[in-house]
Amino acid sequence: FDQRKAEVILESKRWGKLSLGKGFTASYGSGAVDLSKTSVISYATIADLAGSMLFRERDSGDFTDIRIFNAFNSFDGLSRQNRLRYDTANFGGFRLAASAITDDRYDAALRWGGQGYGLKAAGAAAIANPKFDDTDLQYNGSFSLLHQNTGLNATLAFGLLDRTDQGDQQNYFAKVGWLKRFFSVGDTAFSLDYTRSLNLPTDDDDGFSIAAAAAQQFDKYGAELFALYRLHSLDRDIEPKVEDISVVSIGTRVKF
Repeated sequence: FDQRKAEVILESKRWGKLSLGKGFTASYGSGAVDLSKTSVISYATIADLAGSMLFRERDSGDFTDIRIFNAFNSFDGLSRQNRLRYDTANFGGFRLAASAITDDRYDAALRWGGQGYGLKAAGAAAIANPKFDDTDLQYNGSFSLLHQNTGLNATLAFGLLDRTDQGDQQNYFAKVGWLKRFFSVGDTAFSLDYTRSLNLPTDDDDGFSIAAAAAQQFDKYGAELFALYRLHSLDRDIEPKVEDISVVSIGTRVKF
C-alpha cells in the first residue's frame, strides 16, 4: 500500500497556502476545469475511466500491448507527488501556484474564476518539467463557460508534451453541455465531447474519442447518478491496425 495524500498545510486568507508532503502538485487539475456537472464521468482525462483496456488487432482479434492510456493522455499536470507547494491568495479571481517536487522537478499554474452578465467562467493554464526521458516541458490548460439562465455550457482543454525523440504528443478536448433542473431533487446534466490525440503512443498513431454523458444530482444526499457511452479509436500508419473500443458506464457517487 502507498499513501494517497499525507501533507501538512499552513493557510492564511491574506498570504495564501503552503503545503508540504505528498499531495497534488500545482499543475494538477489545470487541464480539467469543467462547469458542465457531468465531470463525474466525462472530462478531459478520458483514460481515467478504462485506461488499462487493451486494443485488439483488427485482423486476428488478438490483444496488442497498446492500452487506452497509451493512446489518450491529457497531460494534466504531475498528479500527486512529494512536494513543497505554495498557492497565493485570491486576487480578483486569480490564483497562482508553484511546486518544488522530488527528483528536481517543478511546475506552476495560474487559475481564474468569475461570473457576471449571466455567465459563469473558470480556467487554468500550467507548465511543468516532468523530467521524463527524451522530453522537455509539459503544457496544459482548460477553460469552461456556463450560461446560467439556459444552462448551456462549453469546455475546452489541451495538453502537450514536448518530446525530443519524436513529434510532440498532443491532446485536445472539447465538450458542449446542457444543465437543467427538471426535478426538485437537483440538476440534470447532459454533455457531448470529442477528444483528439496526436503522436500517441508514437509518431505513427493518432486517436479520437467521442462520448455522450448524463448525470442527475440529488442535492439533499450529496449524491449523483451518471451514465456514459464512449468510443475510442486509434488510427495507425504501422501494423498492427487495431479495432475500436466502446465503453458503457453507469454508476453513482456520494460525497460526505
